[in-house]
Amino acid sequence: GSNLVVQAPFPSLFRLIHMGNLYEELEGTRFEFEAEEEGTYRVEVYPVSPPALLEDQPWIISNPIYVGAPGR
Repeated sequence: GSNLVVQAPFPSLFRLIHMGNLYEELEGTRFEFEAEEEGTYRVEVYPVSPPALLEDQPWIISNPIYVGAPGR
């Protein structure tokens, strides 16, 4: 598997998306996950106490993270 790590400078809600579906959600300043399933992952980060402009909006949306078997 691949180890995915995301950190934020303040408390945030991390959403791990796998193949377009919500896979896991965690609140804190650090999110660490071992990806054991192949496929495409991405992370969305939402501030826990956002300013009005970010209310219900993601602060960060990662690029796709591709996890697959070697040689593919």
